Amino acid sequence: MKAVMGCDIATHIDSLNALPDVLSITKFQQLIKYLMTHSTEFIPKPLSHSYPLELTDIKRGTLCSQCFQFVEGNCPICGTLKKIMQHQALEDWFYLYKESISNKECVDFLNLKDKHMASYLMKTSRLYPVNNTRSRYYVIQKR
Repeated sequence: MKAVMGCDIATHIDSLNALPDVLSITKFQQLIKYLMTHSTEFIPKPLSHSYPLELTDIKRGTLCSQCFQFVEGNCPICGTLKKIMQHQALEDWFYLYKESISNKECVDFLNLKDKHMASYLMKTSRLYPVNNTRSRYYVIQKR
């Protein structure tokens, strides 16, 4: 396959559209349906699995994704809601450090006031609880 520069992609796709069809419309629709029913969400391994990254190297708290300021509560600069920043921080945990998170780890990582806030946050996120009570931890729920 030859490489195509970003600015030439539209022209390249137009040239491909001029070629005769390889699949019939029916077969193409069947292929789309098959791919849609058999697809899974890609969840990458955390960076700490590939690079020497320790939890102590990661700054704790909630970071505003618009202003790049660590804040408590809503962002005073742009008004981004605390809840949004906390959900983004939870996603960061899974991308950076580990494939699971416990209530205690959540409290420590987000600098939350108590375990109840962490529990509520993880229950309202797209996380799946594993085990019961004391040994419970959460993993990303695949769609």
